[in-house]
Parts: sequence; C-alpha cells; structure tokens
Amino acid sequence: TVTTAATCEAEGLTTSWCDGCGDSYTEKIAATGHNYKKSIDERQATCTNEGMEYYLCSYCGSSRKVAIPMKNHDYGDPVVTEATCVTDGSRLWTCKTCGLTVTDMITAATGHKYNETVTAATCDTDGAKVTTCETCGDTHTEKIAALGHKYNETVTEATCDKDGAKVTTCETCGDTRTEKIAATGHSYTTTVRAATCDTDGARVTSCDDCGDSHTERIAATGHNYASTVTDPTCDTDGVRTHVCDDCSHTYSERIAALGHKWVTGTRTVHHDEVGHTEVIDLAKCLCGETFETYVQFEEHCFALIHEIDAHGPGTPDYTTKWVVDIPAYDEDVDYEYCDVCGVEK
Repeated sequence: TVTTAATCEAEGLTTSWCDGCGDSYTEKIAATGHNYKKSIDERQATCTNEGMEYYLCSYCGSSRKVAIPMKNHDYGDPVVTEATCVTDGSRLWTCKTCGLTVTDMITAATGHKYNETVTAATCDTDGAKVTTCETCGDTHTEKIAALGHKYNETVTEATCDKDGAKVTTCETCGDTRTEKIAATGHSYTTTVRAATCDTDGARVTSCDDCGDSHTERIAATGHNYASTVTDPTCDTDGVRTHVCDDCSHTYSERIAALGHKWVTGTRTVHHDEVGHTEVIDLAKCLCGETFETYVQFEEHCFALIHEIDAHGPGTPDYTTKWVVDIPAYDEDVDYEYCDVCGVEK
C-alpha cells in the first residue's frame, strides 16, 4: 500500500503487511522529478542585459528560470581623435544598439611648448610672467608683486592765512602726493584808541603770530555844545557862546547890534548966562536911566551946545567948546531919539 506518495522532488513510501502474522516493511518510491515545459513568457537578451526563459512543472506547478547570455555589442567604425598637448589621441567605439562607448588610446599627448613673456612690476602695479603654449595657446599667468613706493617727504609749514603742504615723492617712479596742512588762522589782539569830539579814533587788530594788522576808523563823536546868549543892544553887539560839554571847546558867534530906530520929538532947553545947559523935561532910555543934566547926557554919548546942535549915533565929539557969557534963555529944540533904547541925537 502506498503510504506516502512520491512528489517531483521528494520520495514516497509503500508499506507491505503479512496477512498471516501481521509483519510489515516499507519501500521508498523514487521522486518523480519535475516535468518542466517552456513558458511563453521570456525576456530577450540584449548587449547590455542577459535574457531569461521561464519553465513551469506540469506536476507540481513550480517554475524555474534559465538565463540567456547577453549578445555582443555591435560597434561601428571608430571615431579617431588626434592627440593634443594635454590629451591623448584615441579611438571611440560606439555600440549601435545600446550606445555604449569604448575608448582606446592610440597616441600619447604631445605636451605644451611654452614661451614666456614678462611684464615688470612697478611701484604700485603688479607685474606678470605669462607663459603661452605656441601649439594650443594655453596660457598661465604668474603675478609679480608691486614693488611699493619709496617716498621722501618735504614739508612747507602753514601760515596764518596760507595753507601749508606735506609733499611725498617716490624716488623710484616720481609719484607725488600732496597733503594739505590747513592755515592756522590769525590770532588777533585788538587795541582801541577812543575817538574825541573832533579827532577820529581807531580800532587796531594785530595778529600776534604774523603781525598782520587791520585798522578800523572810529568816527569823531562831534562836539556836544551848550549855548549861552548875551543879547545885543542898539549900538552894542551881542554874542552867542558855545561850550562843548565833553571837551570844553569854545567858540562864539557875534550877534549884530540892533541899530537905533530914530524918531523926532521936541523939548525945552534952558541956557544960563555962563553957558551951561539944563534939560527942562526928562529923557528916559529903555535901559531904565533918566537923563536930567548935561553930564548924564554925556555919559550916554551925546552933548548939547549953545548952537542947539546934538551929536548923532557914534562917538561923541568931546572937543566941542562951550560958549560962555551969553544971556540965559529958554528954547524949544527939535531932536531925534531912538524908539528902541531912548538914546538921542
């Protein structure tokens, strides 16, 4: 009796029994092995990947894969690249199917053939050493550092009103740089001479450092006069006196005499036997005096004589002689007198 059936990969068992005594034994049944049949599914091999065939067992349904070797690449004619200074010459093969490229060297790189050009450095500009391949034009530049200036310094000091300068000049290339030193400005001291009434003063400013001087006129103040007046009379000038309150300067202005204003009047004069005259009526000057006698008349600059003449304005004639031994008599005399001051002529 088959007790364990054989499979594709595992053995089976059969067991036999004795009908008389019941003794038994077992025997192996060989595995049947797979019965693979090729499946319709498969992957074709290419030049870059293996292909694959698929098989299915008709007994157990298991499957297995079988690889299909890759195909060879289909290279066409190579592309040849000539060698350069830095690149080998080569052949480039390209697969028509997958595009894979393969390169093999045919000529080694030739190497550069350099020529050198040098530009010298200056004080403030870098120089350069330039190497250029005469074959391919490849260029390499090596910097040559600027030398730097070697300056000498000259200083012109500033003054009060002029800037100074610090000049630095390179002894190698002649480059010059000028740094301004600002003018110091004047340090002025001011002295004042006061003006007077008739003399200008001055404000003098002088620089303590350089002696520069400026003078500003201070106008004379002019006199500050106070005036007093002595009034004129008919025959005496008056005066207006001006005195400066600040400096006591004095000057005077003449005020002309007013002059007499003559009018005509009549009075009685008594003549005695010895030639004296006597005023019968009174004559009064605006100055306040009353004249009654010859002497008083004489003091006021006029006189009467027996000819009944009278002096006019001006200096009296004191050489007049009086007449004596004439009879006494009274006589009305016409005369002129000043209507302003009362003086007669």
